[in-house]
Amino acid sequence: MKKVFALVVLVLVASLLVMPVFAASAHMSVSVSRGTVTRGDTFSITVSTGTVENCFSGGFMFDYNKDVFEYVSGSALVSGFAMSGISTTNGQIAGYFTSIAGGSTVSGSLFQITLKVKDNAAYGSYSITGIPSMTVMDGEDKVAASCGVSGTTVTVACNHKYGSVTKLDDSQHGKICSECGNEEKEAHKW
Repeated sequence: MKKVFALVVLVLVASLLVMPVFAASAHMSVSVSRGTVTRGDTFSITVSTGTVENCFSGGFMFDYNKDVFEYVSGSALVSGFAMSGISTTNGQIAGYFTSIAGGSTVSGSLFQITLKVKDNAAYGSYSITGIPSMTVMDGEDKVAASCGVSGTTVTVACNHKYGSVTKLDDSQHGKICSECGNEEKEAHKW
């Protein structure tokens, strides 16, 4: 019995010695304050994560259509880190945070930026996503965490400006938007 127990203990100890060390994983999600906007509107984009322990640093490079949206402002929402903020270097918008010594727990909202819809923006739906990164402490070592991201969509819609109602053909009348050309038609009522 003692030999069987010793063998089981030996196998368990050996398996613990050869088990690979897995770094933490972090999934960041992108949410929007308004899913439908019109030209000239401003709206907020927030990047959040689940709980990540022993976090040393993190970042998020925002990816959006710069022909449609322009950056207005931004801020890092994390606390407990030596440095954090939003960088706007070379037209790239990125949020960052870093510790000087050890790791901290990070959870919830990380970054928020405000974008404005350009006055000449094309109508349609646009994806807003980004490139996440996070470093965690594994003992004394800093290792990259496995990061994923979920994006969001913003639709730029026309704030229709219709002219007067006119006869379109023998059976319909309607009005046409001077901004996007959308027609609202209605059958004649006699």
